[in-house]
Amino acid sequence: IPALNQPDNSTATQQPGVALAQIAHWRETSIFPELQRVERRLVHKHFDKNVLVARTASLSSHLFIAEITQDIAHEYYYEHAQDHVPGLYMIEAARQAATAIVHQFYDVPYGYKFILNDLQSSFSGFAELNAPLFLSINFQNLVKEEHVLKRALAQVEFIQGDKVIGTMQSQAVIFEPKNYNHVRDGHAVIAG
Repeated sequence: IPALNQPDNSTATQQPGVALAQIAHWRETSIFPELQRVERRLVHKHFDKNVLVARTASLSSHLFIAEITQDIAHEYYYEHAQDHVPGLYMIEAARQAATAIVHQFYDVPYGYKFILNDLQSSFSGFAELNAPLFLSINFQNLVKEEHVLKRALAQVEFIQGDKVIGTMQSQAVIFEPKNYNHVRDGHAVIAG
């Protein structure tokens, strides 16, 4: 693993009021229940059907929001009848949103490998199928090497209506292809 610079601890704490205000506006402009998806390359997917993020936006240098694409015909997540959005669907949507945001707003090049090395989630309510679903992401403890993001902690809030219905915290390491191949002893598979 390459040596890393010191973390950027200047990040603000989660600002739920800011995110909730923008999400209230997005609820009015959402095309839900029609499907909308970001470009699949942003979330490292080969098939459109596996993209679970509709759109993203930056609210500050470390605070972002995203709308989750609710594809109730998805053959994996909805292979049996559901009366709510599955938690694993939401977790994957959050992972994809973080990946897209890192490419869009932190300028991490395509072809870099994202390795999730810690994940915790908690849900306090159900995500309903009949309303748009959003999330906010606050990135903290950013570590950069040569001006490229290499590590970050993401704090996520899942939001439906005007309520936080769940949270997730994850940490990921981002590898340049050659460094990842070295870590994997020459057996790396790099998509991009």
